Amino acid sequence: MSVSHIFIEVIDCLWIIIELITKLSELKTLSCGTVNSNRKGLPNDMKNASTAIKNLERGDSLKRQCKNVLAVSWKDTRVVNLLTNIPGNLDDVEVNRWEKKNTNQLTLTKPQAIVTYNTYMGGVDLSDQRVASYRRHMKSLTWYLQIFFYLLRLSAVQAFLLYRKTHKDSKLSQYDFFVKLSEGLIGGRSFTKKKGRPSAELPHEISFDRKLYHAPVKHSTQSKCVVHSNRVDTTYGCGVCNKRMCPYPCFYRYH
Repeated sequence: MSVSHIFIEVIDCLWIIIELITKLSELKTLSCGTVNSNRKGLPNDMKNASTAIKNLERGDSLKRQCKNVLAVSWKDTRVVNLLTNIPGNLDDVEVNRWEKKNTNQLTLTKPQAIVTYNTYMGGVDLSDQRVASYRRHMKSLTWYLQIFFYLLRLSAVQAFLLYRKTHKDSKLSQYDFFVKLSEGLIGGRSFTKKKGRPSAELPHEISFDRKLYHAPVKHSTQSKCVVHSNRVDTTYGCGVCNKRMCPYPCFYRYH
């Protein structure tokens, strides 16, 4: 197995299944991740309702292997189930745990697979934290839109990390980087689509000609302000341009 084709991937417990680990093994991708005890394909004696799991004491573990996929159940304060295809995870290591009841330390055995998972899980947690920092709040529950915007935010985070790696002296924050990235992608081409029939635009020499004495005029009816991006109705407008706009600050922004 070529080292250049291997990278370790930590998978969230909501997505990990036996078939996924097997497929990643075929693609020469090392992976590990926690798994819920009710997942299909997990050995029956590793289910939470099984007698073997109920009889586990703190520090005990169960290991089951099928080809190159290893399933591990280990009990610390609670039972943790894990799937991995990373070689060399059959051994155990000793760890110290604090026992609150007797206020002393215990030496327990911990599967190497759990140690490997904890080593790489920190990077996944940090990535999720960065992605969620400036997430787009959306009401849609359509699953493919959720995936699309998550991958979009993840791409922006990866771009920020690459920027920090290539510009080590830069103190640009993640927020400022996202702002500059958005401005670069938009490139001044943003616009608000107006509803209704298009109105005839006045030449700029009329709109900005101060000699024509542009002044706000009050009307008897309300109409949409041409300056606001969202709909704001006003009774005022310009007497020369014949455009509805709020007296302040829209009138001064328009002229």
